[in-house]
Amino acid sequence: MADPMGGRWQRPLERMQPRMNRLRQELRRVPAFAHCSRSELSSVIRWGDLIEVETGQTVTRQDQGGYWFFVVLAGEVRLVRAGRSAGSLRPGQHFGQESLVGLRPQPFTAVAGPGTVVFALGPRFALSLMSVSPAFQRALLPDVAPEDYVSHFRRMLDLGRGEWHEVAARTWGEAHFPASEGPQRETVRPWGPGVKVRGGPPSPGRPAGRVLSLAEAARVVARLPAVAEDPPPTAHLERPLVSRRVRLMVAALGMAFFGMLMTLYHPPRVVITAGRPIDVLADIRITGARIHHPSGTYLLLWVRQSQPALGGLLWDVALGRTTLGVDPQLSSAAAESEVLRAGRGQYLQSQATAITAAMRAAGADPRRVYVHIRDRGLIGPSAGLVYALAVYDVLSGADLADGRVVAATGALEPDGRVETVGWLAMKVQGALSQSAQVLIVPAGQEWSAETPIPTVYPVRNLTEAMADLAEGRHLSNAGARR
Repeated sequence: MADPMGGRWQRPLERMQPRMNRLRQELRRVPAFAHCSRSELSSVIRWGDLIEVETGQTVTRQDQGGYWFFVVLAGEVRLVRAGRSAGSLRPGQHFGQESLVGLRPQPFTAVAGPGTVVFALGPRFALSLMSVSPAFQRALLPDVAPEDYVSHFRRMLDLGRGEWHEVAARTWGEAHFPASEGPQRETVRPWGPGVKVRGGPPSPGRPAGRVLSLAEAARVVARLPAVAEDPPPTAHLERPLVSRRVRLMVAALGMAFFGMLMTLYHPPRVVITAGRPIDVLADIRITGARIHHPSGTYLLLWVRQSQPALGGLLWDVALGRTTLGVDPQLSSAAAESEVLRAGRGQYLQSQATAITAAMRAAGADPRRVYVHIRDRGLIGPSAGLVYALAVYDVLSGADLADGRVVAATGALEPDGRVETVGWLAMKVQGALSQSAQVLIVPAGQEWSAETPIPTVYPVRNLTEAMADLAEGRHLSNAGARR
């Protein structure tokens, strides 16, 4: 078989690509290839030849083989059957499929008119394309349902055997090929050894004519008229470019929206994390009385609540951090301001309650002694217990801390009772981060404070907390009450 690429098509890919693209785009105007994919069209270009046929040249001959698929690209091809005109084919129309499907004899003699250029696809490649391209199948067999292709091919093969028998019988007479042997005899091979049908056996070679160069082919195909029954050429040519631009634009807008969503949208959910514990001894200022410097440390335990953007919230969830939904009734700015004001009031009141209780326990004269505690900007009452213990140790000189790191949390009432607090487990994490040796919590909440901290004191009031610390100075960690 002749080289289907054609000698003039053998060029470096870099030089061929622009013209191949042009040829691919223009071939979409041909009904036979109008709905083929880009990769299928690339295969068609590689496999096929564009041939300039001289005026009067026979392209196919009736009752012969030569199973090529032809598309008229320029000029005109006249069809003749039994010596009579059977019509003509204009640019964009195709022929040869009648014989290709079933390997049947050519039904017409096709003669080239002036300026005829055809695109020729060899039998192996045409059948290969038909087997993988539903669009090409529909173009060649518009009246056959896809599920009937196999049975249709079988019928065409049977029909082709019968037609070749009839051709041989007309040529040499029924004595050589009697009708009784019929189309069902598979031994009838009029093109086999020792037998010649008029004009010779089916030729698989390329049809006669000059193979056009790729540049010539592109110019010829570009002159094809638009096919009315198919989508306009621009619909095929522009769709990939427009589609690509639209996809890029949609992707860019999507990324921009996603970025804004991740950074600007704050879902109604807060993340609870342990704040870094604060050594309250550094926050206490006392005037009007002798002060002492305890040898240990008193840690204020607190938690941080934040309402991050969506991206931060997803990251926190991935890290396993605790999140809490926000009550919709408290999500307005006015409600948030009211909650903050109430929480700040509880925190400042816990300082005042702690100072009063510590001064009373230390026997300090409130008319002469002034105690100030730095405002850390926190909310809630849970700092009262640790403030009271620290102020008492500074005023009394009892050194209850005794060189230990003491972490304490509890809401202190004016009568000295210690009430429960929230987020105790989270606060314990903060105490652990500072290597606390003693943990003091409200009685009843010690089970929520399961922790490797050596000593845990559950207390009901301030007096009990001071007593436990004093007792702990003389006991080993193993003997401490848990």
